[in-house]
Amino acid sequence: MALDLTNLSARDAIVALKSYPRRFAESIEPINDDNVEAFASRPGPDGQSALDIAWSTAQTLADFRESLREVLVETDPELATLAQPSTLPSVAPPTMAATIGSLRREADALAEAIGHVDANSWKRTGTIAATGRTVTALDVVRDAVRIGSDNLRRADAAMAAARSGG
Repeated sequence: MALDLTNLSARDAIVALKSYPRRFAESIEPINDDNVEAFASRPGPDGQSALDIAWSTAQTLADFRESLREVLVETDPELATLAQPSTLPSVAPPTMAATIGSLRREADALAEAIGHVDANSWKRTGTIAATGRTVTALDVVRDAVRIGSDNLRRADAAMAAARSGG
């Protein structure tokens, strides 16, 4: 079922984004095993591990923060960073703690940026380079929340597969 974010406000987005580090950690860490990182590193149904997905999510949130900045300061910018959201880590993810820490920093930075947007700026627009789709600043934020939610579901599936030995 697709997540409907048409009525998501900036405040709601801040709450959602700030919850992702905790929710990813809860998805990955509850395994009662000394080698939890080995479980978190096992590929899931889509070929990526929960650790890969969490690391990719952190990188993607940084991309969305940059795109939001561009929409807010430039006139109808072409958003190259949203053309191909990070789906595979550009480098192997570090430890689980470092990955969750990076996700926390990026989620907090994007949430802080959202908190500084004035009410009149949410309708500013940019164009996604790869698709030609025109997006508002609020669309950028909603897309960031959607990607985070989608990736959390993917991480949950990867951990379920790791737990079952799949």
